[in-house]
Amino acid sequence: MNGFLISRTLRDTNESRGGTTTNLFTIGDYSYRISHKNCQIVHLTDMVLLVDGYFFPSTLNKLKETITLQNFHELIHEKGHFCGVLITSGGMTFFNDVFGAKTIYWQQQGNKLLISSRAQLMPIYDLVIDPLAKFEILLYRYTTSSNTLLSAISKLKPKHTVKITGEEIHQQQQYWVLPKPKYSAVPLTEKIKKTKIALQNNLKVASKHYKKVAIFLSGGVDSSLLAALSKDIFEECCLITPVFKDEENPELATAKEFAKILGMKHYLVEISNESLLNDLQQLIKLNREPLRHYSSLAMTAMMREIPQAYQAVIYGEAADTLFGSNGIKRLETHLRWKKQCSYIPISLLSLGEKFLPGRVKVLKNLKSTSLQILFLNLFRIHYTSTEQEIIDKLQDNNCYTVDSWSSIKNGSLSDIRYQAQNLFIDCDMPIHFKEAELIAGLHDKHFISPFFDAEVMEVSSTLSNDDFYGSDYVKPVLRELACEYFPRELIYQKKHGFPVPFISWLNNPFRAMIKEAVAEQFLFSKEQIGKLTVEHNYESYWLLLNWHLAQKNNKDCLEKNQQTATNNIDRHVI
Repeated sequence: MNGFLISRTLRDTNESRGGTTTNLFTIGDYSYRISHKNCQIVHLTDMVLLVDGYFFPSTLNKLKETITLQNFHELIHEKGHFCGVLITSGGMTFFNDVFGAKTIYWQQQGNKLLISSRAQLMPIYDLVIDPLAKFEILLYRYTTSSNTLLSAISKLKPKHTVKITGEEIHQQQQYWVLPKPKYSAVPLTEKIKKTKIALQNNLKVASKHYKKVAIFLSGGVDSSLLAALSKDIFEECCLITPVFKDEENPELATAKEFAKILGMKHYLVEISNESLLNDLQQLIKLNREPLRHYSSLAMTAMMREIPQAYQAVIYGEAADTLFGSNGIKRLETHLRWKKQCSYIPISLLSLGEKFLPGRVKVLKNLKSTSLQILFLNLFRIHYTSTEQEIIDKLQDNNCYTVDSWSSIKNGSLSDIRYQAQNLFIDCDMPIHFKEAELIAGLHDKHFISPFFDAEVMEVSSTLSNDDFYGSDYVKPVLRELACEYFPRELIYQKKHGFPVPFISWLNNPFRAMIKEAVAEQFLFSKEQIGKLTVEHNYESYWLLLNWHLAQKNNKDCLEKNQQTATNNIDRHVI
C-alpha cells in the first residue's frame, strides 16, 4: 500500500543520536520508526523529509528547500497532489497541497505519536465519533475542520501547515488564500486572451511530465475547452464520456459532437450496476468516511477504462468557482433581496401573500435567515423538509460557527462573490479533489487541474461581476474562448447537467446493503425511517448507506488493529 506511517517516541537514553537506517532513526530527543512504500524520502543526518504523492515542476530537493525555509506560499506554484512531513531536531512540520487532495493524519496513543499520509494506514484504537465531524457529515457529507469522523484522529486542513515541537501541536496555519479582487475595466476580449494564455501555460508545464493524457468529457463548456487546448499541446489525447446503462444521457449527443469536431479518440464508458457496490466499499475503505458525491462512482468506472498508456487525467474542477457559478449568482440575488426586504415589516409582507404567495414565502424566509446560513446553503445537502426536521433534532445548531464557516460575519454584504469563492475553495473543492485522487490512485493515474492555477486565478480576480455572471449565461469568458474552437450554438445551448441515476442505484445494486444499513443504523429512529422513501428521500438513504459502510469498515479495522497496530508498523517496514 502506498503512503507512510510514522511512529514517534521519546528517544531511549541508550540510543545514539542520528539513525543508522532509513526506517528506524533518532533525531533530537525522539526516535522515529517509518513504514513506507512508494513515497519520496530525503534522509540526512539531522533531517528527514517524506513526501507522499506527485508534484511538478519542482524537484524533490527544491521542495525540501521550500519546506525547510518555510516558504510555504510557494506551494501554490506546485502542480500535483501531495502531502508530507519534515522531521528535524527542532520538531516536525506537516504540509499539504493547495488542492486538498492529500493530507496528513495524526493521533496520540500513550507515549506514541502516530502520523500517516493516508487515512487507511492509521491504526484504529476506538470508534468514538467526533460530534463536530458527525454534524458536518450529516449536513454536508464531509468535514471542513481538522476533525475526522473518529475523535482520536486529527487531520491537516487543505493548504495548511502545522508544526509540532516536543509534545506541543501548534495551531494550523493557512499558507494561501484566493487573491483579493482587483476588478479590471479592460475589454472582455483581453481577459479572454489572458485566460487562454494562462491555461495553455499550465498545460505546457504538465506536458513536460506527461505525454499522453485523458480528458473527462461531460458535454459541458469546461471539459470541451480543456480538450481543445490540450489537443495542440500533448503528444496524444483521448476523451472519456460516461454512458449510464438503461438511463437518460442528455449530454451524450453534445459530447459526441465535441469529440467529432476535435477528431480525437472518444471512449464511451458504460456505467453498469455490477461493480457499483464493490467500488463504493473500496472508496469508503480508503476514505474512512462517507462519500459526498454520487458521481465518484461514475468516475471510478471511467478511470478503470482509461488505456494504460495515458498517464494523467485532465480535470476541470474550479472552473465554476473562478469563472462563473449559478450558485453564487443565486446567493447574491438572495442577499440583495434580503437587504431590500429588511426595511419591510413582516405584517406588510404578509399582505402580499394573496397575490404572490411563492415570492412572499421566499422573502419571509430570507428575512428570518442569517447571512451565514445563506452562505452555508451553498454546500448543504438538499434534504426534504421531513428529512431536515429529522436532521435538526440530531444536532446542536451552535456547531454552525466553526472553522471555515466562521469567516462569514453576520451583517457583512460586501464582496459576496469573493467570500463565496473562498468558501468553495476551502470547503467544497477539496472534497472533489480528495475523492478524485482516491480514484486515480487505484488506477495509477495522476490528475492535472488547469483551472486551479496561480496564473489562472490572477486572471479570474480581474473579472467584474458582468464578466463572471454574464447576462443569460454564467462563465462568459470561458464560453467565448470555447467559441474559438466550437460552433457558438453548441457552447450556448441549454445545459442539462450530469444526471447520475442514483435513485436507480439505491433501488437496485444497493438495495440489499441499504436494508442491512437500515436494520443496523443508529442515526434515525424506526419511526423516522418509516417516514422516508428512497424515491423522495434519497439523500437520507445515501447517507445511511455510506455511514453504515464507513462504520462497518472502521469496526473491522479496529478488530484487526486493536491488539497488533504497533506491531504492524514493524512488520510492514520495507
